[in-house]
Amino acid sequence: MPTRSTSDLRLRTENRYASFVAGFQREHRLLQQDLAQVQPQQAYEHTALMILLRMAFLYFLQQQGLLDNDSHYLSNRLSLLQQHVGDNSFAEFYRYLNLRLLHHPSTHHSPAPPLYVHHLGHIPQLPQLASHENAALSSLPKLPDTTFQRMFTFFDDYQWSLREQDSTDTNQLTPDILNIICANFLQQKPLGAYYTGEDVAMYIAKNTILPCLIQKLQGSYPGMLQPHTAFWHLLQANPNRYIAASLRQQDLLPTETRREYQARQARYQQIKARLYAGEICSLADLVTNNLNINQLALDFFEHNHDERFQQAAYAALTHIAILDPTSGPGIFLLAAYALLEPLYTLCLARLPDTAHANIALLAARAILQHNLHGVDIMPEAVEICRLRLLLKLLATLNSRNECLQLHDIQLQVYVGNALVGNTTTSEHENAPCKEDEHGRRNSPRKEGRYHKRGTASPSMVVASLAGAVPPAKDAPPAAPEPFHWPLRFPQIMQGGGFDVIIGNPPYIEYSQVKHPQRMFEQDKGEVNWGNLYAAVVTRSLDLCHTQHGYVGLIVPLSLCGGQRFKPLRHTLQRQCRNLWLANFSIFPSRLFEDAFQRLTILLAQPTATPPPYSTVSTTRLHRWFAAERPHILPLLTYTNIAHDQNSAVFPKLASPLHDAILAKMSGQSQGHTLGTMLHPQPTAYFVYYQEATNYWTKAVCHTPYYKKNGQMSAPTHGRFLYFRDETSAKAVMALLNSSLFFLWFTTYSDGFHLSHALVKALPVAPGVLDAQQLVQLATQLEADIFQHAQRSTRNTKPGDGLHKRCHQIELAEYRMSYSKPFLDEIDHVLAGHYGFTSEEQDFIINYDIKYRLGQQQGKTTNLCSDM
Repeated sequence: MPTRSTSDLRLRTENRYASFVAGFQREHRLLQQDLAQVQPQQAYEHTALMILLRMAFLYFLQQQGLLDNDSHYLSNRLSLLQQHVGDNSFAEFYRYLNLRLLHHPSTHHSPAPPLYVHHLGHIPQLPQLASHENAALSSLPKLPDTTFQRMFTFFDDYQWSLREQDSTDTNQLTPDILNIICANFLQQKPLGAYYTGEDVAMYIAKNTILPCLIQKLQGSYPGMLQPHTAFWHLLQANPNRYIAASLRQQDLLPTETRREYQARQARYQQIKARLYAGEICSLADLVTNNLNINQLALDFFEHNHDERFQQAAYAALTHIAILDPTSGPGIFLLAAYALLEPLYTLCLARLPDTAHANIALLAARAILQHNLHGVDIMPEAVEICRLRLLLKLLATLNSRNECLQLHDIQLQVYVGNALVGNTTTSEHENAPCKEDEHGRRNSPRKEGRYHKRGTASPSMVVASLAGAVPPAKDAPPAAPEPFHWPLRFPQIMQGGGFDVIIGNPPYIEYSQVKHPQRMFEQDKGEVNWGNLYAAVVTRSLDLCHTQHGYVGLIVPLSLCGGQRFKPLRHTLQRQCRNLWLANFSIFPSRLFEDAFQRLTILLAQPTATPPPYSTVSTTRLHRWFAAERPHILPLLTYTNIAHDQNSAVFPKLASPLHDAILAKMSGQSQGHTLGTMLHPQPTAYFVYYQEATNYWTKAVCHTPYYKKNGQMSAPTHGRFLYFRDETSAKAVMALLNSSLFFLWFTTYSDGFHLSHALVKALPVAPGVLDAQQLVQLATQLEADIFQHAQRSTRNTKPGDGLHKRCHQIELAEYRMSYSKPFLDEIDHVLAGHYGFTSEEQDFIINYDIKYRLGQQQGKTTNLCSDM
């Protein structure tokens, strides 16, 4: 749990960012007005944003003394130009400064007057962005000096630090401010999205990149991953070092109940015992048991002093190609950077060729050159991602002289549509050589994969920094439209694909895309996924290496059970040897505060020859209060699906006991489901249930009170089940309100929408529909529901189409939490019919109890509303 001081620091940081973003938005509006005055009848929203983004980038540089060793370079240059050139000359200088820093080849086509060159002073020649912004900068209108003076006044109010570390300085900005700008200007997300996503990105990165890296290293050290070797001995020697601190915590965690505490301690002791016994001895086990694989990798690298190992480890590091196919501002690529940097540092520090080198700079160069690759359809997001990576590189400099040697680095982040274009090389085997934006030519080469990646040895990297090795002349060709992966990344695709693919794809329905046929070229025209995230999942599988590759994406929860995504689940099981799915609800809290979306973290290990059944491991559908948020990911518990491998859905399991309960339900029912017991025609004996469920199932044997604009009617968002007699209806009403059904619902649904298909699929044990105890309890339950019911009136807001008018709704609010004692009695009766043990009964009755009662006790749950 964050300490008070940490929480206070975060609050101050958020307030500081909020203040800056508000000022940035103001400057953006004013700059658009200035641009329109200079050159009317054009839209300048995009140009204004790019000018301000580059301004922020330059402020980071000048604060570090990288612009002529002057921490007030921009404002001082404006004054000098006014003295020696004249008023309103800074716009042209600003344009030329950007071109010289980041687009230097283009300056040959647009040379600056000698006075501007003279006043540049000593500036670095940075890695080329070679982006679309070249044209925008070349045609920049001649803004007045007063515009820049106003912007400088705003930017000068803040301290700009390349070091991404916590600071008590309330005016200090670090490079992550660029992500905040991206969230607010490009994705329209509220302030704070960066904080909520960082731990998720790191979780996905470490559980994909590090297993892949270790597996690749195994190629140089056969047997390294065999049981009882040095790698696994680290786990046995000090288990606590690799078990999450949240799991090891001896005190109660925030909001933790005694029952949860006991379960957590039991799991901790179980994992520790397995580590001591050497039973956890596979990379899949590391992920499934949620161990600190990052610390394990660091320790293994640090404890192995053999020079041959260090050389092999460095080679493995430089040959792991990581892709974010929808990179946005680069959150996942930055997480990958954070994981790889300390491993590179350990290797480089022990190699003889690097004895007197800047190790941090060597590591940064290697990561940007060899590991990180990104694609995004939004040019502004790509620009921010590239600037973020550049700032990471510049933060490693010990002197300005080192900065002069960075121009040969090429950032592998491109503008493009990841879903349109070819993923195989067959279509391009006879393609002519292409010229990139710098006039260089490239054609595919036939060497082995390691050589194809163009990896330089550590000594070559050091020599390059010293200026002894010329820049590479075989840069990848410019991507055509559509985005053909073999042309943009020929070396990687010829070698089998990317080693790791991570990211957060868009959750957009095809119906919301203006030209969906142009968004995704479906392979062989087999499936119309309906949502872009599914298309990104399948494309990631196509792009990923099938021998040692990993995929890690965060996607909507519909992946696990949505009917139209059944083919996607089949594809994952057919093409992957291991799948992990961590599942998250939105009540009472959300994983991303700005995304009202139930989510699944998908980790997958593709393979060219999958086993008959993939190993699928899932978590429960997680709910949490805000105070629990820091512990959600460290406490993830995966359970292997055992009883229902052929299921059309991925059930969300809390433990093996949960899986055993589902197996008993299936076995005891002998194939009978609720759907087989329904009467085909409406009768006088029915059960009405609400489709919107959340914490409680709400079912009654009458039509609930519901009045719309003074007219009585059946409630919306509900269904009727008809039976042959009253006994059956009452028994089913008791069953649908039970905690057993809530467990079934949570396992197979999205945690909110109760589908008719799921209700009908419920396994019903023999004798349940004739159980007089259930009939009596159902009668008592219904009376209790009435006793605690309340009526309320609400006015709806006007909508679109046919629902433009406001409506007055009168409805019954059923406060189900008050009836929990009756539900417990119902579950005790059901336990006898299904053959549950006392331990299984206890699990069922108390499943999610803290959130069901803690969140709802004394509050209403509407039978007729959506909530």
